[in-house]
Amino acid sequence: MKYVHRQGWHAVCALKSNRTLRGQRLSQWAATLRHKRYTRVRVTAADGNTTTYHVRDAVGRLSKVPFDVHVMFSKRHPRARSWAYFASTDLTRSVVETLRGYSGRWTCEVVNFYTKTHLGLADFRVRSLEGVERYVLAVQLEKIDIICQSSEKSKNYVRKDCREDYVTTGRAT
Repeated sequence: MKYVHRQGWHAVCALKSNRTLRGQRLSQWAATLRHKRYTRVRVTAADGNTTTYHVRDAVGRLSKVPFDVHVMFSKRHPRARSWAYFASTDLTRSVVETLRGYSGRWTCEVVNFYTKTHLGLADFRVRSLEGVERYVLAVQLEKIDIICQSSEKSKNYVRKDCREDYVTTGRAT
């Protein structure tokens, strides 16, 4: 987070409950913020389903971070026992904007999970022949993903100076 902050960028990340905010563990902050109202955040998943989260927030310094961060304490339901903790270096963004932006990472996490578990790429960095083959497979999958993304973006692009018969015959008219 320090490097991101020095570059003038902003980051949103998940935190573990043992991190300290203003000298107090995040797991203890939930009791401290009990008097504060929840902010309801509706997040839409990639499949179109929406989930409502109940969030409380605080601003302060985390341990070993020399600048203020915006920390969010999230639950799926007000009576749920488990909390999820998030930090943002952008103090101007609202809780809703921050968590909706963070939810965009979920697709990447799902892809990482499937490549590790189903394709066996969790240990491709081993220097055996099997490890090298897995690394080549990972590179090829990434190349296919990039090609698919670029073809989706250019699918609707048509040059104005070409006609349909140029596409079919290969010559301009």
